[in-house]
Amino acid sequence: GAMRHWAVWACARVVADAVSTLPVDLLSGTGSEAVPAEPLPTILQRPSAHLDRVDWLSQVMVALLTTGNAYGIIASRDRMEYPTQINLVTPGTITAQIDPETGRKVYRGVNGKTLPEEMVWHRTGLMWPGDVVGLDPVTYFVRTITLGLEAERYGADYYQHGAHPTAVATTDHEVNQEQSEIIKSRIKRAIAGRDLAVLGAGVKLDPWQGSPNDAQLGETIRMNAAMVCAIYGVPPEKIGVSM
Repeated sequence: GAMRHWAVWACARVVADAVSTLPVDLLSGTGSEAVPAEPLPTILQRPSAHLDRVDWLSQVMVALLTTGNAYGIIASRDRMEYPTQINLVTPGTITAQIDPETGRKVYRGVNGKTLPEEMVWHRTGLMWPGDVVGLDPVTYFVRTITLGLEAERYGADYYQHGAHPTAVATTDHEVNQEQSEIIKSRIKRAIAGRDLAVLGAGVKLDPWQGSPNDAQLGETIRMNAAMVCAIYGVPPEKIGVSM
């Protein structure tokens, strides 16, 4: 659910787009004799059976930014046994852990079945020393992300169902229920027809002024988005957050 937070989505998009569209050059040789290698290896052109390099890298980054780990199944290798195509899998499909009996890293599928190590490709984000899986940023910052989601939910509910008229009509004269309904009706008809509202009876029409809570809600959403940007190392202005 973290990707429902607009700032999390925006930060993931910015980082994934930046990384996936970086140019890739492969040089053959050393020093001044290095020349561009042509053609690029398959892993640098089409790393997956159904994805090109840009889409593949973008999906890897989204997985790392949201779960801390990216997994794939190695579909083919070259004659030197280097992977030539890696099909990415949905986060949670494969997990890595330390086998308590052997102390080695093992991979398991959703059914708990152990997968051969040579079959799995695994990359991690930030890691604790000695661990084998990346730190999950969504889990570590769940309170920050939840705060942003709740603030947005509160704001949406307030503006959809809260008591917030667009304008307020006031007068120093005593007004009964029937007169108030007549005044409201006149104002609505004038506004609907984009006409001038002639109210009389000392009635003044003023725009509705938001409460301090409204301003505080907006500030909470803005500061929360800035916190998400700090988590992902994205400048706030990159996702439209002014500081």
